[in-house]
Amino acid sequence: LGEWSHLLDALSAQAAAPGEGGVAALALMGTAPPGVPKDGYAQICGKVCGPNTRLVMDSVVEVKATLSAAAERIGSGGDRATGGIMLKLNAREVLKLVGQELAGSDSQVAADPRAVASACAQLAAEVAASGGGRGID
Repeated sequence: LGEWSHLLDALSAQAAAPGEGGVAALALMGTAPPGVPKDGYAQICGKVCGPNTRLVMDSVVEVKATLSAAAERIGSGGDRATGGIMLKLNAREVLKLVGQELAGSDSQVAADPRAVASACAQLAAEVAASGGGRGID
């Protein structure tokens, strides 16, 4: 856990550069390595994201908590904020996050855009309801 604390401290120092409102960009990809806390990605977002941070996330690891932490920080700049969040998940992952599963191959699941769009809207609403700043569009 000492290494993890050291990493968070180093990230915080990087994000606190004069005149900066957090890091410019952050990519969170895949499964965190062994020893990283379950909410590690959310902790990172809490330390380094600011109103102008652009976050790309390709991971389902504690995704709702991470999105909530990121949205709260990124949305903190009001109308002047230029940051944003891009969640890059496949259709099956999005559906599973909201408790839906469709049978069939990945291409068959992705071929139902209404189900995927509905799941995305549900995920955004859940993140917003959990305190995720302005939420996610």
